[in-house]
Amino acid sequence: MVRKPNPTQSVPQPTAKTSRPSPEASDSAELEAAVRRVQSKYSGQLGVALTNPRGDRSASPAEYGSLSEGPAWSTAKVPVAIAAAKNSGVSAEMRSAITASDNAAADSMWRALGSPVQAGAAATAVLRQGGDQETTIETEVTRPGFSSFGQTRWSLSNQATFGANLQCIAGGTAVSALMGQIAAGQNYGLGSIPGAHFKGGWGPDEKGGYLTRQFGFIPGEKPGTFLGVAIAAKPSDGSYETGQAMLTELAKSLIKLRGFGGTC
Repeated sequence: MVRKPNPTQSVPQPTAKTSRPSPEASDSAELEAAVRRVQSKYSGQLGVALTNPRGDRSASPAEYGSLSEGPAWSTAKVPVAIAAAKNSGVSAEMRSAITASDNAAADSMWRALGSPVQAGAAATAVLRQGGDQETTIETEVTRPGFSSFGQTRWSLSNQATFGANLQCIAGGTAVSALMGQIAAGQNYGLGSIPGAHFKGGWGPDEKGGYLTRQFGFIPGEKPGTFLGVAIAAKPSDGSYETGQAMLTELAKSLIKLRGFGGTC
């Protein structure tokens, strides 16, 4: 199923030069079929959204599958890290939080941004600069034992937009470089695509079933171009391992769409 979200509000930055702005009918049908195939093979929910850098805001992200949003989990470490990078540059904690998904390091970055309200405002401002005009970083702990920002509700559509614009905003280049150095064991899914820069997040719902998600950008066919993408899986068996397998199999179909990249 293809969903076309409402266009996000226009903002001054970033600008973009795009090649082909969205998948053509044949490519869309192929990706939609791939989503159905993976869902059928593993059973569960699967979703993908993709878009170019958003200088041309007349086109919404293309979105496929039955899963469209959920808790951000560790993908929320990216806007937190960019907010921190604006203040202090790249730190050892930032590197650990992004490349190894170190929770203690991410919590330290969060606290360094001030009170929870201040930290949330700083990270939300990063999202706005990256073209996501809807998501607000959660500042209250809604589930004991988990960070507040990790429980932010983040749609795949908005996340793909932010991923497409990562290299186009202040602090984004440094953090996105770290997203190209993800540790072994976390480089499934988008990590199977050569040149992908991404961050993953995963965690259980109240019944123990895992959501596994990733977002970032993959290189386009033309040098210097890239495509923002967000993928997520929620398998029926509730396991993190099955979620990984679903994302890796889905990623094989995304390689064929690299001709739809753009630039800042």
